[in-house]
Amino acid sequence: WLDSSDNKSSDGIRGWKRLHLKPDDDTIGKDLDGFVQVNERTAPQELKDLWKAELADPHLAHFLTLRARELKPGAELLVVMVSDPHEYWKPELSHESPLLKAMKKCVAEGSLRPEVLERGIIPYYLRKPEDVLDALALAQQQQLQNPGDPIHSLEIMDIRQYETLTGAIECSNVDGMKGARELFWAIHKGAVVNAGWASEKEVLAIQNHLVQFFDESYDPQTGMVKGNFIACVFRKRNGPMVP
Repeated sequence: WLDSSDNKSSDGIRGWKRLHLKPDDDTIGKDLDGFVQVNERTAPQELKDLWKAELADPHLAHFLTLRARELKPGAELLVVMVSDPHEYWKPELSHESPLLKAMKKCVAEGSLRPEVLERGIIPYYLRKPEDVLDALALAQQQQLQNPGDPIHSLEIMDIRQYETLTGAIECSNVDGMKGARELFWAIHKGAVVNAGWASEKEVLAIQNHLVQFFDESYDPQTGMVKGNFIACVFRKRNGPMVP
């Protein structure tokens, strides 16, 4: 996922996750409260803009360029993406996501190395419909010198945003968020391990703290977490049309 950007070094990743972007800031790596995940509500706008420009848009543009070359003329492609807002990353009852809070708690108590939080990347970007338009425009702009590239034949037919509910069918007053929490962990555990280089012991510590922070971030009586997804239909025209 990082192949779309030139900032693959540890320092580059720290720059993406830094809460306050200051090039001359010598506290980078020391103040853990300054680190966020890409989708956090606490991320400042300049950091969100950086993620969009250097990772999210180029990544989706590259994906669409590859798919356009695979599609036959007249074929359609349905792409479903996680979108903003999503309570897994922006809970109504908490300023930070439960994963970020759990990781910071583990660092504070010594059960997680600080560098795991500093360099770990959760490779999801909460897109809005306009982000899809921007990515397609970027993909076509990148191939302006190649008017025959199939990306110029790709057009958006429809974009719709759907709200979803994640959780258990039946709630439990003892552990009402179990279903939603287990799904969240199943999706994001791999990123914590592969992108953050967390050990098995560290992963277990994070998982244990998730129980506490899920109950604080959501309403255990409902057992549900609201999410949003974008469904986008692309169609490949019979011939390229370069502006």
